[in-house]
Amino acid sequence: MASAMRKVRPSRSREALPAASGSARVGGIGPITGVQRRSAYHAAVATSAEIDWKTRAEEAERRAAEAWDAYHRIAADRADAEHYKHVIAGYEHSLSWRLTAPLRLGMLVMRWLEKKVKGALRRR
Repeated sequence: MASAMRKVRPSRSREALPAASGSARVGGIGPITGVQRRSAYHAAVATSAEIDWKTRAEEAERRAAEAWDAYHRIAADRADAEHYKHVIAGYEHSLSWRLTAPLRLGMLVMRWLEKKVKGALRRR
C-alpha cells in the first residue's frame, strides 16, 4: 500500500551523481549546483513513470470499500457471537437446565464408559 504512494526514483550508480554538492565534477569544470542536480534527476526519470491519478484514485476507492466491508463483516460476527452468548446464558440459568444437569452429566459419563469398553473389546 505505502509503496504505491511513494515518489518513483530512478536507480543511480555512484558514478552517475557526485557524493556531495560541493564536489568537483569528473570531466567537467566547477562544482555541481542544486539546479543541475534536479535537472539530472528529472532527466533520469522516464516519462512512462508518469502517475496515472485516475487509476490511483480508483484503486484507493476500491481498497476503502474493501476495508469498509471487512469492518462491517467483523462487526456483524462479533454481534452474532454476543447474541449467542446471551442466548446460551439464558438457557443455562433456566430452571429446566438446572434440573437436567445431573442427567446430562450421567450421559457424558455413559459415553465415556462406552468408549472405554469398546476400546478394551477391540484390543482382545
